[in-house]
Amino acid sequence: MPHAGCYMWRPWLIRLHWVSDSLITLAYYSIPLTLVYFVRKKRDLPYRWMFLMFGAFIVACGTTHLMEVITLYHPIYWVSGSVKAVTAVLSVATAVALIPLVPEALTLRGPGELEAINQRLEREIEERKRGEKRFRLLLDAAPDAMTIVNEKGIIVLVNNQVEKLFQYTREELLGQPIEILIPERFQDKHPEHRRSYSRDPHTRPMGAGLDLYARRKDGTEFPAEISLSPMESEGGMLVTAAIRDVTAQKMAEKALQTTNKELEAFSYSVSHDLRTPLRAIDGFSRELLENYKERLDERGQKDLARIRSATQRMSQLIDDLLNLSRLNISELALEDVDLSALAEQIVEERIKGEPNRSVEFRATPNLTTKGDARLLVIALENLLSNAWKFTQKQPQAKIAFGVTHQNGVKAFFVRDNGVGFNMAYADKLFGVFQRLHDEREFPGTGIGLALVQRIIHRHGGKVWAEAEENKGATFYFTLS
Repeated sequence: MPHAGCYMWRPWLIRLHWVSDSLITLAYYSIPLTLVYFVRKKRDLPYRWMFLMFGAFIVACGTTHLMEVITLYHPIYWVSGSVKAVTAVLSVATAVALIPLVPEALTLRGPGELEAINQRLEREIEERKRGEKRFRLLLDAAPDAMTIVNEKGIIVLVNNQVEKLFQYTREELLGQPIEILIPERFQDKHPEHRRSYSRDPHTRPMGAGLDLYARRKDGTEFPAEISLSPMESEGGMLVTAAIRDVTAQKMAEKALQTTNKELEAFSYSVSHDLRTPLRAIDGFSRELLENYKERLDERGQKDLARIRSATQRMSQLIDDLLNLSRLNISELALEDVDLSALAEQIVEERIKGEPNRSVEFRATPNLTTKGDARLLVIALENLLSNAWKFTQKQPQAKIAFGVTHQNGVKAFFVRDNGVGFNMAYADKLFGVFQRLHDEREFPGTGIGLALVQRIIHRHGGKVWAEAEENKGATFYFTLS
């Protein structure tokens, strides 16, 4: 019997059920269509499959109401029951799938939170843009040409100085390999140099000790100094290269070399011209003393002896001045130097020259350093000679050569128990022709310690002294 019979075929009651179930069916069918449209348009929608399950469940619900309309006039209750069974299965499946999703769904951010996050991200993006702008301004303010390349050697950033120095525009360089700025004869080997640097990245000058060249857009080259510095970024390691045109510096160095050679030649010439009359004066004075001694009275002999002594001091002064001038000209020949052995040899020679003196000398063994042996011999000779000279009035002279540490730096020293000096005058020690003692008591030219200071400075070190009158002195020096 049709379902309308249950309503006793009352027209208004049948129409009420028919209209209500029809409208519910239409609504249930339209909702899934809307969900399918929404899911297709929102590709990044989380839980898309859940939306589709809801759609299927709602379609099934709508179909049950459609069957209610049909069974009003046609008693196909098995079909209606089957539709309800399908709807039940879909309902249970949707409910079961929905339960574990609730905790996850609760963690989803709401519109307010998403708006706050978006605003924060916008502020961060704006701040990053401002930071990048400040960085570019700083980069452009740098006096050197600055390039930044990535791990593949591709230029990612340049400053204004690069455009001026290499004659490229910024657009022409960005995205190009760094080899575009390198002379063609070096381009094949440069990628391997880059890979070698990537294996041990640290701030350092590029090609230390080598003559480096860079290449402009027009193919011309210029000598350059390049410093490398790595920095980490979100995209990997970047390398900053600071490039400086040293053409003027190289020209100045070449001119200085020429001037130094001329100065050295002049020094030799002057020293030779000065020594010739000094040798003549000394030679004739010696001949007078040897061949005409009996014709000279005691005063004449003393005068000639003073003349010889003065010429010999003048000759020594010329030698010292010549050595002083050479220090700024000669190149350092670095090698391993045993300072202890040098000190012992110097003192042995002094002992042989004055065997009657009582001198106790102690040297810490095996004190080695890296330096120019020729110059370090001169420095030690002067320091030990001073110690020998200023202890000559001591019945038991004591001289020592050793090493200590000053602020964590190795400092060699020469110590004696001689006459010492007043520390109030220590600033005059290393000046040319500066003397703290009477020349008649302790002869000398006043150049020795100036020589020592220049030699130590040439080695990147420093020299200083500590002393007390009549209690000795200690001279310290460091070498880099």
